[in-house]
Amino acid sequence: MTDFHVKKTILEMLRDRNYVFPEGFDVEETIQQLENAMNRQMVEVGDVIEQEIEIPFINREIEDAAELVVDDEGGFVYVMILEDDQGYYKGAEREFVVREISKKLRKVFPDMGVTKKIEDLVASVHILIVYNANKNSRQKYDNSKYEADALKNFNYEIWPKHMLRFNVTKIDKVPQHIPLSKEDGLKHMNKFNLTPAHMEKVMIDDPVIRYFYGQPKQVFKINRIGQDIGYRIVINMSLSAFVPKPKTNR
Repeated sequence: MTDFHVKKTILEMLRDRNYVFPEGFDVEETIQQLENAMNRQMVEVGDVIEQEIEIPFINREIEDAAELVVDDEGGFVYVMILEDDQGYYKGAEREFVVREISKKLRKVFPDMGVTKKIEDLVASVHILIVYNANKNSRQKYDNSKYEADALKNFNYEIWPKHMLRFNVTKIDKVPQHIPLSKEDGLKHMNKFNLTPAHMEKVMIDDPVIRYFYGQPKQVFKINRIGQDIGYRIVINMSLSAFVPKPKTNR
């Protein structure tokens, strides 16, 4: 079944990162089309809506670099959403997925060739893979091994579908996060004579930090309603590492 929620959140996420969309691609119009399709799904209970909404840089074979999104570093971005029956992005399945992505990109990046190594892919393209994590309620927000590996590599993102079926930045209790440029972050620290050790921290796998693709040492401005503006610096530590593991019966 077409997952309109996931695609909508991906488009909002790339837009909110200030990435540049292909010429002629209207991101706001496409988001609205996905919203309309979501609403029809809720009304037409039991019916499966398989309407295809064209998004050139998601799952499609790329004929020209102009079809890709461009990130804030000037690099190309490609998105792959795995179908639920394609497995859970483990072991040999992972190599198969990487190989399939390289096939879809080889016309634009012929030097890369067809590869099963993610390192070869991310050397040329910012890759965002969405997969069915199949996690139980206790594990829902723990990182899988592959998500944790992706956090250590630039240009490489892995998202479980359940985390993209809603936009974390639109939750009422989540304060507004504004990612600062390196220059603006340093300006704030110099103004108050701060070092990273003096600042409040936020972990790299915090859902909002992941949404904006925050990087270690990046500063975020945080606006909380009725409170003073705060600033936090991203650290290369994982939130899920501190989640208590369930006890097992011996």
